[in-house]
Amino acid sequence: MTVAVTIPGGTSGVNTYTSDPVPTITSLSRVSGPVSGGNTVTITGSGFSTVQHIQFGTTTARSFTYRSVTQLVATTPAHAAGTVRISVTTPGGTTPTSSADVYQFIVSAPAVTSISPASGPATGGTTVTVSGSGFTGATTVYFSSSKGVTVSVNASGTQLTVKTPLGASGASVNVEVKTPEGESTAVTADLFTYGPTITSLSRTSGPVSGGTKVTITGSGFTTVEDVKFGTTTAEAITVKSATQVAATSPGGNAGTVDVTVTAGTGTSPTVDADHYTYVGVGTPNAPVTVSVAAGHPKATTINQGLIGFNHPPAGSGPALAAIGTQWARTDVSFETSVNGQPVYNCTTGAWNPQVLDANVAIDRQTGATPELIVDYTPPCLATDPPAGVNPNYTPPDIGPDMAKWQALVYQMALHEIGAEGVRVFEVWNEPNGLFWVAPDKISAYLTLYQATATSLEAAASALGVQILVGGPALAAVPTLPYLGWISQLCSFAVANNLPLDFISWHEYSPEDPTYGTVVAAIRAEVAEFPTLHPLLWLDEWNTSAVGNPAMSGSEGAAFVAAELDSAQSAGIDRATFYEAADDSPLDTFGVLTQALAPKFDYQVFAMWHSMAGAELSTSIAPNQTGAGLQGQIGAVASTSGGAVDVVVYNYDPTGPAGSAGQSVPTSQSHPVTVSLTGLALGRHYRVSRTLVDPGDSPSTPQSLASLVGGGADQFTFTQTGQSVSLLTLTPTS
Repeated sequence: MTVAVTIPGGTSGVNTYTSDPVPTITSLSRVSGPVSGGNTVTITGSGFSTVQHIQFGTTTARSFTYRSVTQLVATTPAHAAGTVRISVTTPGGTTPTSSADVYQFIVSAPAVTSISPASGPATGGTTVTVSGSGFTGATTVYFSSSKGVTVSVNASGTQLTVKTPLGASGASVNVEVKTPEGESTAVTADLFTYGPTITSLSRTSGPVSGGTKVTITGSGFTTVEDVKFGTTTAEAITVKSATQVAATSPGGNAGTVDVTVTAGTGTSPTVDADHYTYVGVGTPNAPVTVSVAAGHPKATTINQGLIGFNHPPAGSGPALAAIGTQWARTDVSFETSVNGQPVYNCTTGAWNPQVLDANVAIDRQTGATPELIVDYTPPCLATDPPAGVNPNYTPPDIGPDMAKWQALVYQMALHEIGAEGVRVFEVWNEPNGLFWVAPDKISAYLTLYQATATSLEAAASALGVQILVGGPALAAVPTLPYLGWISQLCSFAVANNLPLDFISWHEYSPEDPTYGTVVAAIRAEVAEFPTLHPLLWLDEWNTSAVGNPAMSGSEGAAFVAAELDSAQSAGIDRATFYEAADDSPLDTFGVLTQALAPKFDYQVFAMWHSMAGAELSTSIAPNQTGAGLQGQIGAVASTSGGAVDVVVYNYDPTGPAGSAGQSVPTSQSHPVTVSLTGLALGRHYRVSRTLVDPGDSPSTPQSLASLVGGGADQFTFTQTGQSVSLLTLTPTS
């Protein structure tokens, strides 16, 4: 239109004015979507030049994008279920209603059409891919009533991955996806079966001829149909219980195979726990060369944090301090008594620190840093202990009286942090084992962890100090059956902003373990939670959880040397041996006797302490893998202040009974040549050897050789079976 303005003084010139047209909607790219919103809808029409807002009913769009005067893209808001009209408002007005602007908000519950795999071990940790629809916004996936871990949904909402929680062997459960729109309906396609699971083997190696009796521990063994070593059926299969089956190894070829158990619910998945190694007889008395790169120290040092012990007794301080003890692990033991009176008064809530303070004082006498295990439950706080179950091993007040447990933990922590200087706390001991009895162990433990960790942190905050809090001190993790516990604890700690400064586990096995496999698996679990950076702590280890007489001899010393070597290579941060001293003449756990006299394995910890310094690279020829039946040579080396230390050990993890304790030469004895490169040119060295040998007391250092750097820097000696040598090269000029 044209516009002219007339006033008494005259008329203005003629001007053209164009008004914005009223916008219209002619079509929508989508006419329905979830009530949670988030759908993108392309709106086609006209008059969209200057859009002011877009509404779905009376609710403004979450956002919109201008494409052209004829097209807009809007993101739907959250809205109650029902039909609404979409309107676009511009300066020209609001779009008139029409059949083209109708949009419906619907409740679209997720639906599962398939899962893969559909079975896995009862110990959890299996990554399952769930396919279906409506998964957008899913944060929880249930396996029956247990929550899965680490849910990840694809962009289209048609597929997600989740790690299984712990389950009951043989049970088939529905996998149900929960979103803001609802929960998927249970269908046959979503069934996941927890099959038989192997958690440990009593023997993990034996001769290629077969005939080794192996007890297989796990779950779901009620109806065992077959046991295989690799692809060969075992002999003499005997089901002992739902958790144990015995079998005799068939003949096989040298190398490692998986042991599998087939039951009515399927075949056990292959895990590190089921590895069995067929060992060749090897060459008796074969020479071995240990090469040491003496002139090129590594960035790593010999980890003195591996020198730690559980439960140092009174009087052990001087002996343990002499070998550089770094850590002492002690139970808080809320269930204990002093002078016939419980340390926890159920009526007043007061706690008596007398017993714990005495134990912490003993820990300090060893020169160690105390680590306190926050356990066990006072009987009056036990949660409905089943008949025949020790109430100390049941969850403490995970229910209406949780505040009592938290007050007890706070009271203890306030005292031990403030008065005793304790800075490290571990939540419970072996909750996946005998010391924790609950219908759903992992859920009960996570509740306990949250209550305990928050109380510990509150006490530390009140005192203005930093502490370390961690766990879960799992039994049997080296066989990797309990990674589900670790991933769920990590997920729970992140979701609830809880401290998890270290992850701890236990290992009891006469075999020389490959800790690298275990550590890599744990680190892979932790890597999924980038805000967590826990230390890795092997806080109980020995050959057997029930004691092993061989630990009182040189076989125990060779075992300890092999374990320390493996822990060093794997990068374990800290370790505490079980335990400091024997509790009785029949108990062989300790590095000290009941009378506190040093045993053979004590001497190896002393050697490790003397090796403090930069680690040196070593290599061994021929390769010692599978050489166990004729002795297996290993070595660790370090340098400090110009001196070089080399520990050489000969450990036979599969040796027949009676092979240890013989000081006479056997087929396990090997001539060992230590060859060093990189010694200072022209520098003179005196070589001495300290030996822990079968049948003999640990020796005093004996002169072995003299060397001049840059020449033929090597020397040879005989390393008998089940023995350890410390070779020290001391500069003399």
